[in-house]
Amino acid sequence: MNGRTIRLFPQTGGGSLGLMPVPVNEKPGDAKVELLDKEGAPVAGASIRVVDAHFPKQNVVIEQSLAELKPSPGEAETSTAFRNTVSEVRYWSEPLALPVRGCMTSLFGAQRYLNGKPTGDFHGGLDQRSPAGTPIHAVADGMVKIVRQWNLHGRTVGIDHGQGLESMYLHMSRFAVAEGEPHSTRLARGSLEREQGSIAGIEPLSPILVDESHRSRFVDQHDYAGTDDALPGRDPNGP
Repeated sequence: MNGRTIRLFPQTGGGSLGLMPVPVNEKPGDAKVELLDKEGAPVAGASIRVVDAHFPKQNVVIEQSLAELKPSPGEAETSTAFRNTVSEVRYWSEPLALPVRGCMTSLFGAQRYLNGKPTGDFHGGLDQRSPAGTPIHAVADGMVKIVRQWNLHGRTVGIDHGQGLESMYLHMSRFAVAEGEPHSTRLARGSLEREQGSIAGIEPLSPILVDESHRSRFVDQHDYAGTDDALPGRDPNGP
């Protein structure tokens, strides 16, 4: 689709599945999706329509010292490599679960302004607010790949859910898992618990904070979550 190629994986119930992300900056209009054979030749195709999601604008006001924070060494490279991961085994199933049953404070796709100035970037995740000490749960089964404390992302956990779906949890008060830990790397839904604390620093992608990606493209978790929670600023007549 528009130059993006994704892999199809055989599913246990029959058939094949692949996750084709539609980026926030995709222009509304008609697009063509093609099915390719092993040699890359088209064997079937279909037309889809990308509609305008009417993403809101959001101004984030922070102290200048926070605005000037720089990423930790390897922070950007590690998170990018993680989002590019496509593993063979699928651990996830729909609907995805929200990490906490707290209110939404920022939507996916919001056009970000920093202290009144446009950043040229968008919000790549969902922000939720809940009291300090609230357990935070994984949105689905998966393998823990990242447990790091970074300058921009804060305390961060990255989970590979398999076959091109990943999630990251940012700005947490403490960790309850470790990279490579035998009994915590493979998760059952809801078994990943950490405590959400006050957010410190600036998050350029998503504050918790949870962001998800399909093959390095950020996607809106709320579209996969089994919830009717109202989102501030979301157009009720939109997609």
